Amino acid sequence: MSQVQPQFDSNDPKYRCCCGCHVMTGAKILASLSTIYVIVEATIFIAALFGPSRSRIDSAFYGFYLGYFLISMAVLGSLWYGLIKEREGFLIPMLICMVTIIILAGVYIVFLFLSYLNEMMLKPRASADANTLMFIFFFICACWFALQCWFCKIYKNAYNYIKLKRLSLTGGLIYIQQSDRVYVAVRKENPEP
Repeated sequence: MSQVQPQFDSNDPKYRCCCGCHVMTGAKILASLSTIYVIVEATIFIAALFGPSRSRIDSAFYGFYLGYFLISMAVLGSLWYGLIKEREGFLIPMLICMVTIIILAGVYIVFLFLSYLNEMMLKPRASADANTLMFIFFFICACWFALQCWFCKIYKNAYNYIKLKRLSLTGGLIYIQQSDRVYVAVRKENPEP
């Protein structure tokens, strides 16, 4: 038996995501979109804070949003550092947030579906427009849930890519290859003295 360290193949198909894009590029695109989303949210919040309708927003909402914004910035900062420096541990906060979002979205969709069924049972003669709107809203929520699962998979693949790449460079990734040769013992007819 011999210990063989395999070459790390960054072009392996498991490190590809949408349209043949590398998983690191896909994760950076998602991180960019998340960063833009948080910046736009912060801009809208600041505009609402100093706008004419300022008195309608209570202080509990300010505290909630400030906490949300600080956590979002910390998670995004950690994500960007992990992607740029290729440190898999810094992707864990984003993975935790993504799993939390997926769980909450799943619970929301289940309750939404149960509510829809309840409405159908209580008001079987509801207008077709109301049923259509409810179905469209449910479909949009299901698509959003599927997108979140896909984004989480991209981040998870980026995490695995960085982890395996670092292990292969440090020698921590070692496979033991069995010998392919078979030895057969054959008795000689004339043994040497």
